[in-house]
Amino acid sequence: MRRTENAGVNVLIWQYFCHARSKGFSVSSPLVKEEALYFAQQLGRSDFRASASWLECFEKRHNIKLKVISGTDLPAWMKEL
Repeated sequence: MRRTENAGVNVLIWQYFCHARSKGFSVSSPLVKEEALYFAQQLGRSDFRASASWLECFEKRHNIKLKVISGTDLPAWMKEL
């Protein structure tokens, strides 16, 4: 697998995704983008942008498809995963 400059963020987001799914939670595109920005900040990556193209590459890399959850507000505890 090709290593990107976003490797640290990608690894943390993949772990977050796997943990959330193992607990039976839905994981949406907006949530992944929000968490990616948080992880990037924690890693000192002020230049990171959770863009649509980054998300598309992340989905392709892991063979997943994230959906927008409409009509629901995500519970606060879900952000602590």
